[in-house]
Parts: sequence; C-alpha cells; structure tokens
Amino acid sequence: RPLGAGSAERRAYPPEEEPVSIVIIGAGLAGGTAATELREQGYDGQVVLVGAEEHPPYERPPLSKGYLLGNDSLEDAFVHPLGWYAEHDVDLRLGVEATGLDTDAHVVTTSGGDLTYERLLLATGAEPRRLAVAEDSGVPTAYLRTIEDSDRLKDAFAAGGRVFADEAHLHRVAQARAELGGALALALGGQLLAGGHLGRDADL
Repeated sequence: RPLGAGSAERRAYPPEEEPVSIVIIGAGLAGGTAATELREQGYDGQVVLVGAEEHPPYERPPLSKGYLLGNDSLEDAFVHPLGWYAEHDVDLRLGVEATGLDTDAHVVTTSGGDLTYERLLLATGAEPRRLAVAEDSGVPTAYLRTIEDSDRLKDAFAAGGRVFADEAHLHRVAQARAELGGALALALGGQLLAGGHLGRDADL
C-alpha cells in the first residue's frame, strides 16, 4: 500500500511513543536519495534520516577522484546542501549511530535515543574489505570510504610518504600519487606485486 496510507492493522502506540512514519538508517548516498525521492514523490509524512558520520549525505566516488586530487570541493560531493533537509522537513540526525533493532517492537536503538517507526529503511552501505597483510605489517593502514579517509590519504601524499594500494584502487591512487607526490607500492591479491624479484619495499 502507499506510504502513509491508513490501515486497520496500524499498531496502537501510547501518545508519548507515537511512531515516526519512516526512519532511514544510513545517511549516505542511498539514504539521502531515498529521502529525496519520498519528498519528490509527494510523501508528506515524517522522515528521520540517521547517520553515524558528521557530514550530510554525500557521494563516495569523488573521495578517490576529484576531491582527493584537490580539483573539486567537498560541497560538490553532497547530495544536497545542508539546509535542504530542514527546508523539506527531513529530520537529519548526524553523528548518531544505530546500535540495535527490535523489529517486533518497531524500535531502533541509537546513540541519541530510541526511535519508533512504522516503516524502516536500512541503507548502511558496505565496509571495505580489510587487508590483513597490511595491518599485520605494523605500518599505518587507511581504508578509503569516508571524507576523513580521503583527507588522511591526501595528507600522506603531501608528506611524500609511501602509500600501499590494493589492486581495486590502483588506478585512482596512482593518479593521485602522480599529481600529489609520494611513493606507491602495489598489493595484488594480498601480496606485494613482484615482491620476490624486486623486494618488499620496491617502489612502482
């Protein structure tokens, strides 16, 4: 049935626990786009968008492209300016982590308190695969997923340090290395490429 439509099966809640119409967990691109579509399609019920990061919803590809290279501003990556959410009556709760879910009671536990809901959308996204060979080496290891990750990588290049990149990000990191400086070592399938011939500290 359409979102917000009435139903004889609607749960009865005490007045102090009247449920939020829709709660979206995950204030990334998927969560931000979902909130946008709800408003653009005419849904006028309550929408709460919860995100663990301190930034409003943004696209992640620029973090390894234009933003990392310094060619694009951070604002270019945002789905909307921060003011859009208040203007469209989307309750954006940043820096709030979802820690539990009770689907029977329709309650999400968060670091900012419990939220009751009628409809729930989980849009938390994925975490990067951990690279054990890098973490076990004892050297600082970064994963490129958030704005802060991109900033740390940019600082590492600016400092002229050596960066160890996995095969999935080789092209983008190599481009950043060429523009921002720093040495690059390539990991392929968890092992340093040509390590047996060039040595584990070979620069590529």
